[in-house]
Amino acid sequence: MLIIENPITYKISSKRFEEITDQLHQLFPTISRRDWYAGHTVNACGEEVTASGCLVNYYKSYIQDLARAGLIQFKSAKSVAPTNIIDDNDIEFSLKPLTDKDRSLYSLDCVVTCWKNSFDKRIREILTETKNRKITIRFQKYWNTFVCLKSTYGCDLLTLDCDKIIVRLLEQKSITRSVAENFSTIFTTRWNNLSELLCNAGDSSGVNEIKDFRKEHKKDIDQKFFNLRLQEFAMQSDNSNKPPPIKRNQFKEKLNIKYSAAEMLYLTRYFGIIIGDKVPIVNDHWKMYIYLREIVDILMSPRITDQFISVLKEKINSLNSSYVLHFQNLKPKFHFLTHYPSIIEEFGPCIHYWTMRHESRHRDIKANAVASNTHLNLLKTIATKQALKMCQVFDSFEADNNILFGPNIKKNNIHYQQVIINNSEYKVNSFLVISLANPDIQFGKIVSIKKLELKTGEVSVQFELEVYNELFFDKHIMAYVVSKDETSNKKFVKLNDIPSMPPVSAVKKGECYFIIPKYKL
Repeated sequence: MLIIENPITYKISSKRFEEITDQLHQLFPTISRRDWYAGHTVNACGEEVTASGCLVNYYKSYIQDLARAGLIQFKSAKSVAPTNIIDDNDIEFSLKPLTDKDRSLYSLDCVVTCWKNSFDKRIREILTETKNRKITIRFQKYWNTFVCLKSTYGCDLLTLDCDKIIVRLLEQKSITRSVAENFSTIFTTRWNNLSELLCNAGDSSGVNEIKDFRKEHKKDIDQKFFNLRLQEFAMQSDNSNKPPPIKRNQFKEKLNIKYSAAEMLYLTRYFGIIIGDKVPIVNDHWKMYIYLREIVDILMSPRITDQFISVLKEKINSLNSSYVLHFQNLKPKFHFLTHYPSIIEEFGPCIHYWTMRHESRHRDIKANAVASNTHLNLLKTIATKQALKMCQVFDSFEADNNILFGPNIKKNNIHYQQVIINNSEYKVNSFLVISLANPDIQFGKIVSIKKLELKTGEVSVQFELEVYNELFFDKHIMAYVVSKDETSNKKFVKLNDIPSMPPVSAVKKGECYFIIPKYKL
């Protein structure tokens, strides 16, 4: 919001003047250009001029409007001023999650809640200064005081403030409903034009900081950006079933992504950690993804409790309701979801009878059909190839060998780089779950893998681990945030001493790791 008390005259070219009027009309398309531009045919001396005029601020902000919006306190606005103002004695405690440099001490929900509740105190005491009816916006102090604004979700916090101001102005009928409804779209989609206009005509010191902040934290999520993020993530995690990059021609008319079932599951599971930091916290469409992730995590779990079933019913209803709200008609698969809780109650976890293995055979059959030189009796050709392949699988199957060691370290016959246990691959530097005990879950980073020869002649595995403790669960990206336990030494655990579950994917960001399990823990 710009508050201009004393107009300043700039001498600019006619071309530049027209550019500014066009930009203003683009920023606020609900009004016409004549509302912004007042033309003059004569100057102050009465002489005729060829091109002259002034820009009129159509959205004027008076002091009483600022009071109605909650930006300042004013005597005439006592009746409309908000009452939920924080006491001065509580300011240090109430704003600590926003000002503390150690952001790891506070969860995202805590920061957002504190930010919403402290709106009046922040705006009136820190952002704005009123002296002799002159209002000063102290953006630099505001920026330096609240460290949370420098995080990846800082711009979302500023958006929450703007939304609240707009709502209050609308309640007091200081702006029209059309302006309020278009505000969110204007703020998110027209920022580049707005920042360019401010930089050309406003204070460069403060405006450049806003522009750089927006550029750093709110890049557009286009096809090129998504493919780059997908490639970076795959380099730090398991590459099995990684989906291919999205091609540009898939965006021509409508989004048409053709992935296999396993690739789509991979994308669903890791979509939050791939681009979640670029999505606003308050986003109804992103909530639908959160609902879907929670549903998939429960359906993929081999252990289901009664509480899981209750949560599953709730999330399915929330997903279907949101889909109807934003996209109107439901697809048949959304109806199938409503039957999953009752199916689980009768037959147990879905993972025990899912059809993913059958889905994987489709690709092999299609490949056989394409590779065949003749299409005469094609069905018999495909059936023969599949039968021969199954014979080879059964012939090489060893039921007793459920632990397969990978290449061992040189000059050492008992330490290995990787091991496959019940078709789950454990590698050095990968993460696994050590303990599921409440309140916090413990994870371990594999430092070494040792082969153990038991007296019974059987083979077992021992892991050397670095212990990582859970800090909190980031629901926005659906991942556990963990940090290394500096107080404990490396831990040695045997295969039978840890929960029976596959390794988890981990991505390092800063000093912390983000852990994404394959199902709900």
